[in-house]
Amino acid sequence: MKKILLILLVLFFGAGVINAQRAKIETKAVTPYMLKTNTAFTQDSTVASGLRNVANKTWCYVNVKNISGTAAITGATWTLLSKPAGSNTAITPISSIQWWAKLRPDIKELIRLKFQ
Repeated sequence: MKKILLILLVLFFGAGVINAQRAKIETKAVTPYMLKTNTAFTQDSTVASGLRNVANKTWCYVNVKNISGTAAITGATWTLLSKPAGSNTAITPISSIQWWAKLRPDIKELIRLKFQ
């Protein structure tokens, strides 16, 4: 009986580890068509290349996707882990597309993001 209980516990807790979501942050391109047809993009939104390295003082759009399964991401909390000294860069979620956010680097340096 104890062995069966132990096996069930191992399977139960193991399934939780195996089914844990892993997130991947991606930079996204924004096209003129997207700006025109999607009301989530506001007046200050702009066309973006989607490259990982962006020009200084240009908008960068990011989103997150689950890379460990088929479950959809339903919400996002974005945080800047690090930014250059003296930078006023802030990350702003795009409200009607919960897993998207935008930022505009103002100093040429590495910026690190975190998603929860």
